[in-house]
Amino acid sequence: VVSDSLASSTSVKFVVPTESCGSIDHWADAVKQLSHHQVVMGLDLIGSTVRTNRPNAAGTTPFCTDTLLSHVSPWIERAMRLGVSSVLALDLAFVGTERGPGSGPACATIRETWPSISLISGGGVRDRDDLDVLCNAGCD
Repeated sequence: VVSDSLASSTSVKFVVPTESCGSIDHWADAVKQLSHHQVVMGLDLIGSTVRTNRPNAAGTTPFCTDTLLSHVSPWIERAMRLGVSSVLALDLAFVGTERGPGSGPACATIRETWPSISLISGGGVRDRDDLDVLCNAGCD
């Protein structure tokens, strides 16, 4: 539960991550506690699969555009219906590994499919070249 002063602030943003929720409905319930302008969807991926907090919910599917779209479309479409227009896409397999950003292909697919959303990413970023990869993939 978010305090009334934080929930009413226009300058505070909250990342509501998919990995903390058991389902898209659970995520939507958490979002409804806030103003949609305050919410950034934390789209946690492992390869092409959305990671939730359900055991074994996320496989180790290698990146595939069609698979990614089938997994993320319900989440992003639901977020947009709730008025959420910002997405933080992370491939959790790359976070903290210093292997470079693994979310580049997913970000490119998300940007192409939903050009109007604010898209940010990270995970595995080591240097300016890695930032360029994410920028070239369509990240804001």
